[in-house]
Amino acid sequence: MIPKRLTSEQPCSPTKNVDPTRRPLAFGKLAIPKLCRELHSDNLEVVKAAITSFVDVLHDPEKGYQALRIRVPDRMADLLVHHEADIRERTCMALTIVSGLADGKAAVVQNKTILGNLARLLNDSEAAVRLKAAECLCSLSEFWPIADELIDFGFVPRLLNHVCEDIEEVSIIHLHTLDALMYGFEGIEQALKNNGFEIFCSMIDGDHSRLKASSLKCLSKLLATPIGKQMAYDSDLLDDLNRLLHYEESDVYGASASAIMFATIKSAAKIKAIQLKRLPHRLVKLCHDSEHPLTKMQCIQALTNICEHPETRKFVCETYYQALENLKVEDNEELIAVYNNLMKRLNWTPQQG
Repeated sequence: MIPKRLTSEQPCSPTKNVDPTRRPLAFGKLAIPKLCRELHSDNLEVVKAAITSFVDVLHDPEKGYQALRIRVPDRMADLLVHHEADIRERTCMALTIVSGLADGKAAVVQNKTILGNLARLLNDSEAAVRLKAAECLCSLSEFWPIADELIDFGFVPRLLNHVCEDIEEVSIIHLHTLDALMYGFEGIEQALKNNGFEIFCSMIDGDHSRLKASSLKCLSKLLATPIGKQMAYDSDLLDDLNRLLHYEESDVYGASASAIMFATIKSAAKIKAIQLKRLPHRLVKLCHDSEHPLTKMQCIQALTNICEHPETRKFVCETYYQALENLKVEDNEELIAVYNNLMKRLNWTPQQG
């Protein structure tokens, strides 16, 4: 398993004279209105203390809904472009916490000033601010009606323009956001029109395994479309996917299996797969990977796809039939159905004319 970075709940930008654990805070229902008034205080230290306290108290859902009732996110809109980096960062964190609520997501995207300022933060000079802005967008994109709002605002081309240029941690979050935005045809169409296929292909050749895995997941969304399948065939993408399928990290070979499953649907791709001598062996091996059921199912389906070609089917039957016949299939209806399709394909014989 690829080691993952622990996402910090604390801000990275240092600030002076702010300790939310020691500053006075109003009791009960008075706390949120008091902090809301302090967001635009003439005293910069008061503003920093207020937004820092918001990051703390908004973890309480009751406080979160109270903040939504008095439209606190709207009051934070202009703080996203404040001249102080620590205020920009903490405002992104507060909005990320609010967007953990379904109503909070809606409140954020309904304010176009917030969306516009979040788009501006993609170019922020401070990496810590870009990281928190990326986390906020990622949180918003998790709910599909909100994802539609982000798509309409043009975040797909914006993120594609930045995903290759930022630091690894930010790029990975951008890829997760793009993956969520491409849940339907409109997001995928925008990605294809803005060179998404070429961008994701370039990123799977990078040095970082987490970037490879995240890029492959996005690429799988494009390969699910006829245009994506044709682009994969024209660019000989199957060679790269076969190479990544042999990676040791489960995240990488799992995402590669998903991409291969879609890339081998076209008849021309099945013919090209004949040239990849190591592909059937690796797929059969991963078919026995019980620790990752989804990868197992995708490898079985990919094997079913390439076995439509008589030459590949003959090779697999002669070399791996016994191993596939003894394959253990868990109590999973979808997995059993895919496995039965594979065995039916392997046992198929042409009718004599």
